[in-house]
Formats: sequence, structure tokens, C-alpha cells
Amino acid sequence: MTWRVLSKFNLQTHAVNVALFLSIPIIGLLDGLGAGRVRLTAFFLIPIMLITWRLGRVPGYLATLAALVILWIVSFVEKPSGTDTLLFALDAAGRFISFFIIVAILSRSRGLYLQQKTIATRDPLTNLYNRLGLQEILGVEMENSRRYGRPFAVLFLDCDNFKKINDQWGHQVGDQLLQAVAQTLIASVRRRDVASRLGGDEFVVFVGDIGEVDVPQLIHKIKANLDTAMRARQWPVTFSIGASIFESTPETVADVIDFADSLMYETKRAGKDGLRSAKWQARWR
Repeated sequence: MTWRVLSKFNLQTHAVNVALFLSIPIIGLLDGLGAGRVRLTAFFLIPIMLITWRLGRVPGYLATLAALVILWIVSFVEKPSGTDTLLFALDAAGRFISFFIIVAILSRSRGLYLQQKTIATRDPLTNLYNRLGLQEILGVEMENSRRYGRPFAVLFLDCDNFKKINDQWGHQVGDQLLQAVAQTLIASVRRRDVASRLGGDEFVVFVGDIGEVDVPQLIHKIKANLDTAMRARQWPVTFSIGASIFESTPETVADVIDFADSLMYETKRAGKDGLRSAKWQARWR
């Protein structure tokens, strides 16, 4: 995402989180105004569960603790005279245990969901996004580009002579090389940009909020860093890079990747170890 879009998204997210926490004392106030005629205990679970799912276990426990304190105060104020203190304490303890069990179960489910999502969208060797992860990100970024009219670039990189590394030095060295490429790409772009490995020795980098003038400097920097990393390990590998610039947004994610891929193959046909950049036109397909 561009920095402005990301900032706006973060502000909206924070506003929702604050609203969820504020809803807890509001529910408590409404519960107190009911004067025991209508109990709203179950309604506390709505913000508690949403907070747990959005923010995790610890915020969920804090929200639960806040709700239980408010419930205890309301119940204590409304407690009829002569109410058995032991029963009152047992009732409070029951709420306490049930709320915390719900938060524990939900936070565990959230952790498993995030773990599975990471497995589905990350390359296990390099920890970069895989093809699925890249497609999801590009879909979001393309929609942002259409909405806010901001340009972006996509770089398609292929490792020249990578097969020789596997054949002569073994797959373990080949894996180390791919990991070195991934680390170099991450170090060469901004934190808000996205590096991914499509598979084999092919990598794609999304660069947001960048125009045609700035792309050549970026791709030369990336290639220079990659070449330096290969020379440092005495690996006879070079890179063919295709850089596609998008000042208008294609219809599909496939259009974006295919255009960058075609530029990379132009570099391959021209003798490898080089760069090609071009601006996407709507008529290209």
C-alpha cells in the first residue's frame, strides 16, 4: 500500500479498536440503567470476542477484565439486601471463568487461523510471499491504484544459470542462493514494498507509489546489490530483470505479472544479465 493509504487504513483500524473498548462501559451503563429488569451480560461478549479476534489474547483478557469489573460494580449496586454473599461471589466467579474460557478458545482459533494463512501465502524456503500471497496483495494494491490514481511498478527477476548451481554444487547451495537473493531484495526496497518468490528461481517485487522517472534508479540499485551478493559468495549467477511501470491500472493481476514477465524474457533473449523497463499501456495483452 502507499504510505497515505496505509496511514488512513491504520487510523480507521485504530478507531474501530477504540470503539470496541468504549462499547464495554457503554453496555455496562445500559445494564445499570435497566435496574435488573433486563440483563445485558451476554452483550459484553460481542466486543470481547471482536477485540480478541482483531488484537489477540492479551487485549481480549484486558477487555474481559474490564467487563467483569463493570458487571461486578453494577451487580453489587443492584444487589438486594439480604442476598447471600457466597452466592453472589459464585455468580461473579462463574462469569469470570466462562468469559476467560471463551477468550482462550477464540485466541487459540485465531492463532491457528493466522498460522494456516501464513503457511498458505508464504514461501517456506525464503519466507517471502509466494504466488498466492502476491496475487492477494496485488489485488488490493491495484484497487488502491484505481481509487487514488497512484502509479506503481512490478519487477520480475530470474536467476541466470541457476540450474548450473544445483547441478554442480547441489541443491543445498541452490537453496542458500535463493535465500541470499530474498534477503538482498528485502534489504534493497522500502519496508512497505513487497518481495515474493513465484517458484523456482523467479522473484517478483511490488513497488508502490513510484513513477517512471524513479524506476531505473531502483532496478539498477537492486541489480547491483544482487550482483555484489553473488560475487561475495563466488556464485556464477547473474540476473535478468523486467521492470513494468503502471501509471494506469490493468484489469487483472495476471496482466500485471504477465507484462513484467514478458520484459524479463526480452532481457533473456538479448543475452541475459540485463534490465528492461517499460510503461504498461492498456492495449498491451
